[in-house]
Amino acid sequence: MNIPCPDKPFDDPYVWELIELDLHNIDKSWWMTLSAMAIPLSLFGLKADSGPLPPKQPIQLKMYLHSYALELFNEEFNRYPNDQQCSARWAQKLAERVEARIIRRIGELEASQSSGMVLMNLGYHGVTQPEMRETIRVCLKGLIEEKLLPEPQKQEAASTKTLRPAESKEPAIAPAPSEIERRKTLLAEYKAATGDPSDYQLFNAQNSGLHKPEFYRWLKGTLSAHSRTAQNFERFLREKKLPIPRKPH
Repeated sequence: MNIPCPDKPFDDPYVWELIELDLHNIDKSWWMTLSAMAIPLSLFGLKADSGPLPPKQPIQLKMYLHSYALELFNEEFNRYPNDQQCSARWAQKLAERVEARIIRRIGELEASQSSGMVLMNLGYHGVTQPEMRETIRVCLKGLIEEKLLPEPQKQEAASTKTLRPAESKEPAIAPAPSEIERRKTLLAEYKAATGDPSDYQLFNAQNSGLHKPEFYRWLKGTLSAHSRTAQNFERFLREKKLPIPRKPH
């Protein structure tokens, strides 16, 4: 007789307190990124500050939501014990919490920056809240399916991903231009805020989370946004951390 799985894998409140601190840090970094996309509009739908209305960026906003959801999910799920019986339930419950958390944070962000007759609005970009939820759900559904694959299938999938283009029967798919531009913009914003450190300083920093080959793969868009290396490096950039040189061996 199988014992029903609990909704969460831990009973210790201190464990959840530590997890919540890490999730909060992720929220803070994405708060800054999403704030930059929120447009100040008057109650009449007109831009509340000077300058022309910026172009709408629905694809970019959905990409941000996708990455935000992945980062929150991985941060918590990667701490869970390996339990074949309960992992699927825990993953699904976590996905529901991640979706609710992001939508709640967006509401808080818009409310905190709105005042009087001025409303800060991410909906300006043409992405409704149901569409935001659907973006998050689709992203996490694929991630859960990947994480719950049996180990032999995971290894097979990993070996398929690491085939060189010449070994693959299918033509290589180039990364989307919008993803490359997103990464370039993120890097440019980081450099502008931190005194314009060189690429060398970044990939030789002990706190950037990558080395030279991974840095250029990330910049060219060939390093998967799902990889922990890419996620850690982008968090480093969003939090505007100064590069700390690696100690010589």
